[in-house]
Amino acid sequence: MNNFPSLPNKKSIIDLTDEKAQHYWAARLGTTIEGLKSAIRACQSMEAEEVQAYIQDSARTRKLWAADRAHLFG
Repeated sequence: MNNFPSLPNKKSIIDLTDEKAQHYWAARLGTTIEGLKSAIRACQSMEAEEVQAYIQDSARTRKLWAADRAHLFG
């Protein structure tokens, strides 16, 4: 049995104070810098996992809305 204490999960925090970091995270999460900032404000977190989940959920919602709109007004 392993008696070593487990290490805490290190969460990736998005640093908006560094312009290179802004570009990195925007590209990694598939959005613009403004989209990244908007997502951080909306989900009230700077943890990359939470921001990514918010962006993905928003994209799914937009696709569903567009499909419904096309169906209704097509």
